[in-house]
Formats: sequence, structure tokens, C-alpha cells
Amino acid sequence: DVVTINYLGDWGKQYGVLALGFEKYGNEKDLEQDPINHLFQVYVKISKDVANESDEVKVLKSEGKESEAHNLLQNGLDEQARNYFKKMTEGDEQALSLWRRFRDFSIKRYKQTYARLNIHFDEYSGESKVSEDKMREAATKMKEIGLAEENDGELVHLVR
Repeated sequence: DVVTINYLGDWGKQYGVLALGFEKYGNEKDLEQDPINHLFQVYVKISKDVANESDEVKVLKSEGKESEAHNLLQNGLDEQARNYFKKMTEGDEQALSLWRRFRDFSIKRYKQTYARLNIHFDEYSGESKVSEDKMREAATKMKEIGLAEENDGELVHLVR
């Protein structure tokens, strides 16, 4: 027996970015009317803000304003997105509730799109279904066998 699964990239800092963007640019009316297009527009706008902050950090550093650059890095949108995602991994119900809404809207659209192509999945799963403990186990194993190393607190996949 074959079980078809659509494995979604439904977990990560990008949801922190989207949540910040929705807080700044989103609204319930547009979300209810056309959720995917609205979330896309929100994500594009907030991603531009993140990129602008990154550019600003580079300018500050080039001007020798290390303290201001450091402050922007520590308090900017990218760090806020990391912190938001951290809240999700820690089980913050408010953060998870918004994430679930966005995910449910996405799955609904995926099903509609796949139906037009006569494609059916038995299950929609994803990265969010993998526990933090299992991810840590996998990261440890990857480091042990030389597939990854830690760099500035991040797990980096080594190309062979």
C-alpha cells in the first residue's frame, strides 16, 4: 500500500517573518477574502523591510558606526523573526494559533490547486511534525559523521 504525503516546508524563521509582516501590513478582511495572495503581498513587503535593514547595517559598518549596526542587528526584524519562531518552538499558543491559520489557508489552496491537476495526497505533513528532540538528534548525528558543523550557533551542512 502506498500512502501519498505532501511534505511541507511549514516550520522555520520564515513564519516569524510572516507574522511580523502580518502585524505590520496585514488585515483580517483581506486575509479572509484572498488569504494566499494577501499573505504573499505581506511577505514581500516585510522581506523588503528585512533587506533594507540588512543594507542599513552594511552602511553603518562602512561608516564605522559599529555600535549602531550591532544595535540594529540585535533589535531588527531578522532578530525579531528569530525570537517569534523561538516562541513557536516553545509552544506559545498565540504564535502557534496564527501559524496554524496561515498553514491551514495554505493547505486549502494546495488542495484546490492539486485537484485541478488531478493530484491527491492522503496526508499533508511537514517539518512542523518533527519534534525538537528528533531535530537535535539528527543534528548531533550529522555532526558526528561529518555532514555538518556548528558555526556561530547555526548548524551548517558541509558540501562533499
